[in-house]
This record gives sequence, C-alpha cells and structure tokens, in this order.
Amino acid sequence: MRKRGKKIKVEEEGAQPAAEGDAAEEQATEAGPVVETEEGKIERLEAESVRRDEELAEMKDRYLRALADLDNLRKRGRREKEEALRYGAISIISEILPVLDNLERALKAAEEAGEKGPMMDGVAMIRQQFLQLLEKRAIRPLEAAGKIFDPVYHDAVARVETTDHPEGSVIEEVQRGYAMGDTVLRPSKVVVAVAAPAASEQQTEPSGESHG
Repeated sequence: MRKRGKKIKVEEEGAQPAAEGDAAEEQATEAGPVVETEEGKIERLEAESVRRDEELAEMKDRYLRALADLDNLRKRGRREKEEALRYGAISIISEILPVLDNLERALKAAEEAGEKGPMMDGVAMIRQQFLQLLEKRAIRPLEAAGKIFDPVYHDAVARVETTDHPEGSVIEEVQRGYAMGDTVLRPSKVVVAVAAPAASEQQTEPSGESHG
C-alpha cells in the first residue's frame, strides 16, 4: 500500500513543470504591446507622410479639373449666347436687305430718267440711314465690279462673251452682296466675262502667211 501511494505522488510532482510553463506564457501575453522602436516610428511617419501627399495631390487634381470644367462651361455658354445673338441679327438683316435693294433700284431708275426733287432726296436719305445701321452692326457691302469671280462672295447669274474684260472677271453687279465679318450674309449676284470664240481662235491660229 505504501508503494502505490508513493507512485501517485511522483506523478503529481511531474505534472508541475507543465503547469508552470503555461503560467509563463500567460504572463508573456498579458505583458502588453511591444514597444515601438525609434526606427520603426520614423518609417511609420514617413509612410503616413507619403500617403497624405498622395491624397493631397489627388484632391488638387480634382480641384483643377473642376475649375477647368467650370471654365469650359462658361465659355460654351458665352459662345452659344453670342451665336444666338449673331444668328438673330443675321436673320433680321437678311429681311431688311430687300428693302434696301428696292431703295437703290428706285434711286438708279430716277437717276437714269433724270428725275430730281424732294422725293428722291428723301429716298436717298432713307437709303443712307439703312447703310449707317448696317455699318453699326459691322455689316459691309461686298465689292464685285471689276473683281475676279469668287464663288464664296459672288453668285454668277449670267456669263457674257467679251474681249473688253479679262476672262473670269465681274462685268456687272446685278444685286449687291453683304457680309458680317467673315460670314457672307448674301453673295453678290453678278455677270461674269468669258472669252469670246473669235478671241480664242486668234490665240490658237498659227502666225505667218500661207503660200499657194
């Protein structure tokens, strides 16, 4: 009986080292976080600085993009407004031009007939007022007579064979054209000179006398 009791006691004493090891591990885990070294702290701060710089650069880029979009929106709005006003002015002026044409025809007919008097003076005054109105709107008449035909500014309504004018030049202005800046409101209706057949034959016929 004594031997058995001694064996049990030895087993109990052998179990003590394992219990002591578990207690040591528990004390190690309850000791708290590991103290940060100076080098680790510097690395962490540098990483945070880089991250904040990247965030700041991204925010600055977004801000600049927003400013650019706003500026483009303002420019587009201003351009659309100017185009709308310009289109409205062009539409109104285009309706006024036929009235000016009639005044000029009346003055030309009166001049050819030798008619004078207060009525013709009044018509001339109204015509001058129209021209001043167009000038205020930066609208100018197109020069046509004597110019070389240009399809941008001229609309050929007839072609006349002649040797008195250079081929392709404008002989007569049937209806005056107008432009606003670089925009042609109405091209000039003109008569264009073309080379006469006789003149062409003379240029191609060989010189010299024929011998029979």
